[in-house]
Amino acid sequence: RRLTDDDLHAILTCIDASKNLQVLKMTNCSNITGRGLIPLRGSRVVKQIDLSLVGKYDNPAFKICQPADVDDDDDDDDATTNNDTMRPLADSTNRNNKLPRITEHEVLPILDSIIDATPRAALEQLTLPKSFRNGASPTSLVEDFIFKYDSHLEVLGGPCTKCKCNSRQQHHREGNVEEEEEEHECSVWGNENINGNPWFIDDEESQFYACQNFTCYVCLGHYCLGGCVGHCSECERSYCIDCNPILACDGCSKEKCRECWKTKSCGCVVESVVTEEERVTVEG
Repeated sequence: RRLTDDDLHAILTCIDASKNLQVLKMTNCSNITGRGLIPLRGSRVVKQIDLSLVGKYDNPAFKICQPADVDDDDDDDDATTNNDTMRPLADSTNRNNKLPRITEHEVLPILDSIIDATPRAALEQLTLPKSFRNGASPTSLVEDFIFKYDSHLEVLGGPCTKCKCNSRQQHHREGNVEEEEEEHECSVWGNENINGNPWFIDDEESQFYACQNFTCYVCLGHYCLGGCVGHCSECERSYCIDCNPILACDGCSKEKCRECWKTKSCGCVVESVVTEEERVTVEG
């Protein structure tokens, strides 16, 4: 939590991050605004970026914040110790006095540059801070980024890693490749143009607004929503059925990943959680 933007900038510069860094997870880095990420600009190698600022199975709502107007010239230490410069959102359950300072205007232009990298950006999985994902009043910066990143993923994505279904199938005939659109049982697969769901969720009423669809947080594989991948309502990440299956409580119907069920009970006397391939009972 003491890591500053200057510290982060120095570290990323030292390792030549834009050419070498493939995975970046900013766990508990609540003291940065995002300026320190500048050395990542235009990276063609980074595959995963997690800016949720929380641990792997922590609820990002504990870090909900809304930055007040802060003078960029203020000293970093003064800004982090003065809690008046930050205010939690109405539904915040933050238990840490040091609310994160990360801002859209610092971070999103850097992410834009990564998506725009040529000949092809490698970014496959992105987790935004909860403070960016306020569907009740999304900013134009976030809305524009969602559209742009969704388009990037649409090009990058391929068939479901597990069941191999796809909304587009390639047929090789006499050395020529033709693309055919066709109906299939996994109609919830990507590509909005043929009645699929967006790769980056744009439903402002959804808990998972500005979260990524179809990509497992652990293995980065692409999966369809027909039982191969799902979203955890606790940590708000998506996992495939092999890495960390999403399990539903028979009592209250809450859906969480297996790891979150181990530490976070929903309060039911007996929680029976099931997937297509396994059934476990968690004693409440």
